[in-house]
Amino acid sequence: MIFGTFLATIVAKIYTGRMNSDEESSFCPLETRCNHSYFNLYDTTDSMEAVIMKLNDIKNNQNLVDLIDWDMTPEEAVRLYLEWGNNWTRGNYVIRSKDDVSHYFVVNTWKKEPVIYLIRRSSEEAEELAEIRMPRRLKEAYIKENGSLKGVYALEGDVREWLKQELEAA
Repeated sequence: MIFGTFLATIVAKIYTGRMNSDEESSFCPLETRCNHSYFNLYDTTDSMEAVIMKLNDIKNNQNLVDLIDWDMTPEEAVRLYLEWGNNWTRGNYVIRSKDDVSHYFVVNTWKKEPVIYLIRRSSEEAEELAEIRMPRRLKEAYIKENGSLKGVYALEGDVREWLKQELEAA
């Protein structure tokens, strides 16, 4: 019980920004994981409810934009992070530990209209960090091209170019 309370306190401090850098460095060995300000996943209240980011949240956070892997696809992410032992190093990616993560976009068409999600994938989980609605013309073109197929797809074509332009990513 004491450990649970201790752990809950640490998590609350990390995500509400109330943990000082000395405390944080002892719990997060990787610099990219310790820079919690780039995720902004939780609001500043003590409720600990997840707050999903929007396009402007990403745009205003260059650290996060720099982490985005524009070439990662949902299929490649599953192969790399969930099929350990089945990963011949045929590409640029080699996953060496549970600390390796990728940030990439997908288009999810399971809802009534297609939605773009920013995903943070590790070998333990896939977390939706942001939800982005497409502009009407782009959404209509996407539906016209892809029909009503349901699934999770790679970010490609006009949708990818629009998003890169919006985020001012090279």
